Amino acid sequence: MAYEQLEEQHGPLRPVGGVPDEDRQALEQALLRAGRKAVATLAAALHRVAMKALGSGYSTEVREPEVDSRGR
Repeated sequence: MAYEQLEEQHGPLRPVGGVPDEDRQALEQALLRAGRKAVATLAAALHRVAMKALGSGYSTEVREPEVDSRGR
């Protein structure tokens, strides 16, 4: 799916940046509480989704969002 189609169907899109320390700590705590098996299952599921997306033509290209006349 082209970036433009993704934007049209699921927008507005925003760039992914760094994780704030507070969010990082909350995520670390959630993963610790979940345990190794749950984290491994999550990692495997994310890997499958990524491979399926890349096999379907999705790109890992990083693009700067275009700003329209409304500043979005």
